[in-house]
Amino acid sequence: MTGPWTGERSARGTGDGPIAAAFTAISDILDRQLEVLSLSLRSLTPGRDSVGQVFLQAKIDGKSLSGHGASTDIVEASARALVHALNKARHADRLESSELNSVYLWGV
Repeated sequence: MTGPWTGERSARGTGDGPIAAAFTAISDILDRQLEVLSLSLRSLTPGRDSVGQVFLQAKIDGKSLSGHGASTDIVEASARALVHALNKARHADRLESSELNSVYLWGV
């Protein structure tokens, strides 16, 4: 996994299947509390090499966010969906931080 830090990070995760294991590894790398509330998968293209699209709803550090991802590999599509939701969480964190920094506190 690559991100705003220097270099790549990797982790191994365990879970009840490959998607849960991937989610555990991503959570460990980013050190964020996450809970997947729902996950749905649909096929975008017909045939053997079909592209699957994943939509998920996750609670990340107490915030409910959605994400989506697509790939011919459903584990990768699911990981992309989770990373999409995590990117939204990071953006929301920055917005909250800048909003707090722009508040003027009036005193006497």
